[in-house]
Amino acid sequence: MIISIIEGGFRPPSISKKMYKYITKLYALFVFGGILLYFLINSFLDLFFKGFSDIKINYSIVDIIVVSMIFAPLFETFIFQYLILKLPFHFFKLKKTKSNILILCSISSLFFGSQHYQNFGYMIFAFILGVYLSFAFVYVEYQSKYKINGYKLVVAIHFFVNFTAFLLNYIL
Repeated sequence: MIISIIEGGFRPPSISKKMYKYITKLYALFVFGGILLYFLINSFLDLFFKGFSDIKINYSIVDIIVVSMIFAPLFETFIFQYLILKLPFHFFKLKKTKSNILILCSISSLFFGSQHYQNFGYMIFAFILGVYLSFAFVYVEYQSKYKINGYKLVVAIHFFVNFTAFLLNYIL
């Protein structure tokens, strides 16, 4: 279902049924893993950082939805995953070794975490989420047996994590 939403609601004729099922399961695994990670980290950090989950931003609900569920996943994924984890291999002809990937994932995660500076606990949460998003991107771009668009996958994960946070902080 998730891939159906992302890919326009149908299986393109160029993709076999087996590949479509694999991609659907992979998307679901990473998206629900991201949501689970959100709950685990949020609960853990709430124990050590007073007010960690009490971050409230003084914007309208519409502004929060547009920024956190549309612009943030699109732009942050482009900046922190695509630019950092894909372009060095193309423009600088960097070899795709484990150490290079690990260094780039670390840089990506540090930048992602430091950009979320509401408070120290939230930066830790964002760093850990950045690690997850970076490795999801790297896995589907470079390790998966099928060529899957890592950008679309990470945008989907980021959207659903932000959507979950929105529901917990503003609706429930």
